Amino acid sequence: MSQITGADKNAETIFKQTTDDETQSLKDNPKFSVIYKGHMTRSTILETKYPGDSGVQKLTVDGPGDNFIIMDSRSRINIRTGPRNPALGAGSGALNINAGGGGIWKFEERLNMELNMGGDNEDKQALNMHVNGNMVVDASGDGVVVRGNDITIIAGNMLTLKGMQVNIDANNGAGAINMFGGIVQTVTDTKNDFVTGQAKLRNFGEITDVQYDPRGTSNIISMGHINRKVLGDYELWSAGVMSYKAAGMLKMIPLVFNRLDTFKITTGVGNVAIDPTGSFLVNAKLGAEVKAVTDASIEATAGPVTVKGTQSATIEAGEGIDLKALANDILIDAKSKVTIKALTEVAIDSAAIYLN
Repeated sequence: MSQITGADKNAETIFKQTTDDETQSLKDNPKFSVIYKGHMTRSTILETKYPGDSGVQKLTVDGPGDNFIIMDSRSRINIRTGPRNPALGAGSGALNINAGGGGIWKFEERLNMELNMGGDNEDKQALNMHVNGNMVVDASGDGVVVRGNDITIIAGNMLTLKGMQVNIDANNGAGAINMFGGIVQTVTDTKNDFVTGQAKLRNFGEITDVQYDPRGTSNIISMGHINRKVLGDYELWSAGVMSYKAAGMLKMIPLVFNRLDTFKITTGVGNVAIDPTGSFLVNAKLGAEVKAVTDASIEATAGPVTVKGTQSATIEAGEGIDLKALANDILIDAKSKVTIKALTEVAIDSAAIYLN
């Protein structure tokens, strides 16, 4: 196809010129040189040189419509399409690149991209990328920042986050973090939870806390109260020694308002049974009292029963008192006198009576 260039001089046969052509000096103004001008599309290829020794030189390819490509002496390339005009079609003003093979984009310095959503685009999308295969973003600099009001990452199979340190920050600690999963599993060497407000666990199944290391210890340390309410049974079992201590101090609003007893065991129905393999010891710094509405029994099936007091001892019953020794003697030994007093009579029945 032959090239059509612009005319070098005006035609002289169209009309008779009555005045001379005006002239203009371009010494201090840009100079233009038209290389090619299309008569069908009005496309133009031209050179431009701006004034001065260091003036910029440009090669412009001005295509149909408002499209153009500019290459200048400062090693810059500018590509511009015309505006989007719905009257010209849905694809008007678009820049399309379709390569049958691969490609390389290499920028020695920073790249700025500004994308705007179209008025009739689906879901108001400004950037839509479809990758057939794996996608890798490798940043060798300081970091990667993705900023947006709502950010969603959808993984069809697995989502993995890896890093020397992984931080999840919701509004500088003032926002909410919600996790939904059929199974939530964490594997860690050390775990620290700092809760400045309230911590709640709502569970509909079984809760199991297993400590595999025999040297490990499970601790509950509270500066306030500990409250447990169980509708079912409650069992404690320890292979070692079990110890309970209650100081009875009050430094805040109490959880138990009855402060008469420092340590109290109460049952709604049934008995309270203490069945030790060894001895059962009660060591009270002050008084000790055993009360029962019906019967009260102290029994030793294999050894003696000793009741001892540093001061006086009193045995009192609303009805009778019965002292029996089925196999051995009954010994009453007093350092002072012994008084036996009855309102009606005193009966002593024995095979022999010794009075000294």
